[in-house]
Amino acid sequence: MKTTNEPEHTTKPRANIYLRSVNCNQLRMDDPRLLSLQLDVCLRKTTKLGADKAEVFTEMGKATGASRPCLQEFLCRVAEQKPDYVIVQRLSRLSRNWTDVLDINRQIEAAGARLVSADDLDDDKLTRWLLNELGPTMERMLT
Repeated sequence: MKTTNEPEHTTKPRANIYLRSVNCNQLRMDDPRLLSLQLDVCLRKTTKLGADKAEVFTEMGKATGASRPCLQEFLCRVAEQKPDYVIVQRLSRLSRNWTDVLDINRQIEAAGARLVSADDLDDDKLTRWLLNELGPTMERMLT
């Protein structure tokens, strides 16, 4: 029987990051919608989760709704790549409509990933509760 002292190989979790901003010319340097600030916050969260950054998607403009082409392309990539995490600075970067956010979260979870908001709330358990418990209740009230 051959033994080895080599450490067991483990794979780090992977995170896809989604950034969204209006026209950068309209923003102050300290505005959280600025892409560089969003990226910094998301990368810190990626490190805190012990994950590697797999891919960063950037969307510019004022388009609303979950049918935005860039968002749909991102969700297709998530389904293909199957990262462990999808990180956004704030849930509002995905959509300001709760029904859309819940639908986007369902698509992310169907791909086997977990949606993480980098700075909406520090307590990840509270974020999960908002998405999984309070969100569907809000959705029923709004439809």
